[in-house]
Amino acid sequence: MTGQSVTMAPLTIAFNYDLVTEDFQGTLIAAADRIKSRVHRAATDIIEIGRDLLTIKSELDHGLFLKWVASEFQWSPRTAQNYMAAAEWAGDKYETVSHLPTKLIYDLASETTPDDIKLEVRADLEAGKPVDVKAVKGRIKDARWHRRKDQEQKRNRRKPVSETTRKRREREEEQQREEAERREAEQKAHAAEIIAILRKLPEQDFERLLALLTTASLWVVQGMLKRGRA
Repeated sequence: MTGQSVTMAPLTIAFNYDLVTEDFQGTLIAAADRIKSRVHRAATDIIEIGRDLLTIKSELDHGLFLKWVASEFQWSPRTAQNYMAAAEWAGDKYETVSHLPTKLIYDLASETTPDDIKLEVRADLEAGKPVDVKAVKGRIKDARWHRRKDQEQKRNRRKPVSETTRKRREREEEQQREEAERREAEQKAHAAEIIAILRKLPEQDFERLLALLTTASLWVVQGMLKRGRA
């Protein structure tokens, strides 16, 4: 393997509302709208909390801010910093940013996330482009992994390493790569087998199964199947 990641377009399956009765279609659509509104409100609240904290911090004497936070909210310094970082990253575009999942907002506000990713997401939001949340999370994860590796290599360069230790590390890294390749090949083989089985289903059942997979948890399905066999 070359070690380079291949970015694939996410598979988006639109829910077919014809699969439910007309009476229930309205219920489903209304529930989706309520959930989206609450997610948006939760993100907005995070940013506004961070703004309040930044204002209070600027007014209090040094050392009093964290005491106030701990006393009033029982928060750690890290929690308060996360709120403030989210507000600083959102800036005056918080209404646009608030459409993102709260976890992604925290990740984008983190100092461990490269600036180019932050700027690209901000530019897409301002241009009205949809943000591929899964892809952005993957890029952030990869960037953090490379950052840790770079830091580890710098630490290792600062101290001498014996030949025995170096060879041991090389063997361990090679074993890790082989194990990762084995798991990836196994997962692809299993996925291909599942697809082959699904292709044998009648078209109507196949479409219904795809629709269900957008909301069903595979872990829950697996657990129910195991309990059914017991």
